[in-house]
Amino acid sequence: MLNHDDGPSLSLQLLDDGHRAGDLSKAQPREKLIQNDELRPEGQASGQLQTFEISMGQDARRLERNKGIPLEAHLFEEIDGNRVALIGFSIAASIAGSILTQEPRFAAAALVMGGAEQHKIMAYCSGPRLTAVRERVARDFGWGAEDLEKHLEPIMRNVDAANYSGQIDPEKVLIVDASRDDCMPRDCRESLWNALGRPERLTMNYDHRRAFYSITPLGFNWLRYRIWDFLESRLVE
Repeated sequence: MLNHDDGPSLSLQLLDDGHRAGDLSKAQPREKLIQNDELRPEGQASGQLQTFEISMGQDARRLERNKGIPLEAHLFEEIDGNRVALIGFSIAASIAGSILTQEPRFAAAALVMGGAEQHKIMAYCSGPRLTAVRERVARDFGWGAEDLEKHLEPIMRNVDAANYSGQIDPEKVLIVDASRDDCMPRDCRESLWNALGRPERLTMNYDHRRAFYSITPLGFNWLRYRIWDFLESRLVE
């Protein structure tokens, strides 16, 4: 998941919708995979997971510096480094889109309800967390949404997928969005789609939150199967 902390630093581990990963050693059942002696590279302590840090803001250029570093899947003999996929949901899909423009060696990616131009997402997403942030910013600095967007744009510029179009083969990418998304502005969704070369796109007639029912039994696992079929077509020989 792409794990958010209170600061500007993000760690790429697995992908979820932006919730904190917490202590991996306490996770269930993920620690069984991470702590399995057969899967852990020699010299790595039990419960540890090597991370690829992406710093938004002062260290945003780290994405550019890391372009030549091999994917670390080769540390695990059971994992074929040529068949590593990236999956992101919501804000994690936005960050995954930025990663793809800087690291095109992923064999496939499924980005669900994300967008480019993160400064606009932060300024206009109706989600409760970002709404609380904007309320605090308005109270402390007197900024409205347009002011926040203007101040965030130069900070986010170096990791904005919209500024790195044409860096990834669109055949590797599946984009899923929602036509009535009330978190990801339409122009942000279109910007991500264009930046990634207009890959295959599935659009659901839901808002941001309800669209996620499609990966659960409430939505008959429809999206879960679509993502599975796409990854299978790209990763399985």
